[in-house]
Amino acid sequence: MGWSLLLLEVLKDLDFANCNELIEKSLKIIGKTCDDLRSLNISNLLNLTDLELEYLANGCRSIQKLKLCRNEFSEISNEGLWLIVDSCSSLKLLKIFGCIQYLPRSFVRSTCNRHSNQIHTINDQFMNGLVDDSACGK
Repeated sequence: MGWSLLLLEVLKDLDFANCNELIEKSLKIIGKTCDDLRSLNISNLLNLTDLELEYLANGCRSIQKLKLCRNEFSEISNEGLWLIVDSCSSLKLLKIFGCIQYLPRSFVRSTCNRHSNQIHTINDQFMNGLVDDSACGK
């Protein structure tokens, strides 16, 4: 394993916001090597897909904060987001505002009703700020 992959293993925080050169292979490598990642910002990317969220969900299970803001030209669905919520049991903050591919209120309602993750905050533009534990009846 090269030194650059060894460095990925110890990273706790990555910010790829606005990095439109980020490709599927990059997120696959991150998912495979950054199993102790705590915070990831992949906001404002042009081609983010559910497959890339699956790579992260399968490998970055310690993630606590995930920002997916302003990914309106990406192909993210509720199913991709649910995979993250289901797989990343440490997730406490999910920022999804500006993603128009799904109905935010239905995502929050469905997440609260169907998922056991103890997510504390989902932030989106349609809900007047932060949705906290009270939105899930916790």
